Amino acid sequence: MNKTLWKKVHDASKKHKEWSMILTDYLSRPVTWSIIKFTKFTPNQISIFSFLLGIVAAYFLSLGGYRNLVIGASLAMGYNVLDMCDGMVARIRNQRSILGHWTDGVFGFILFPIIIVGLSLGIKSSYALLVGLLAIVSYPLQYNLIYFYKLEVMKTKEKIDVPSKWESLRYMYGSSFFYIFLLVAALLNQPWAVLIFWATLGNLYWIALLVMQYRAIRQDENHAAHEGENQNKREYA
Repeated sequence: MNKTLWKKVHDASKKHKEWSMILTDYLSRPVTWSIIKFTKFTPNQISIFSFLLGIVAAYFLSLGGYRNLVIGASLAMGYNVLDMCDGMVARIRNQRSILGHWTDGVFGFILFPIIIVGLSLGIKSSYALLVGLLAIVSYPLQYNLIYFYKLEVMKTKEKIDVPSKWESLRYMYGSSFFYIFLLVAALLNQPWAVLIFWATLGNLYWIALLVMQYRAIRQDENHAAHEGENQNKREYA
């Protein structure tokens, strides 16, 4: 293995805190090395291929049955690995672009609900579709709440600090963990576990976000009111 190229792949890996992202990163390194060594695929082409792989995964999941469940979950995990590769290839080949960043993110947002729908259809139960819908709704809702709070309320693009107990919950809820969880659940023939886990944790997470944002706003308002009172006292002293 070309040590110089391998070092570039290692250096192009982002430093992650989530164990699921760290695991996916390690899995993606030899794939990235092979792509750069033997192909001329661009990051956007990798993103498109990985997205199509995810669509095929959802199709197999929708068929139901243990065999199709394992195939679908394996293909979905393949998407997850390639989703890491496109960014690494972009950094190594200096092919980063706003379009690429946008495409990568949009494909991820679109694919999650498609895979959940496929998984729900494969279980062949109206209750599965209901639980799947709860899981799907929670995913975009948390992002809407975060960006509304940051851009419209706080008027900032800076990262907002999250208490450590909620940060650990976010790491558990990350997209990489979803695909790992899906694969393990498929091998154990427990598709319901994926729907229940994400419907529960996903909705608890956005509720926790609301509580955290409300407390932060109230704290800022109380601080501003206190500062105003002190200012008035100084003016009339």
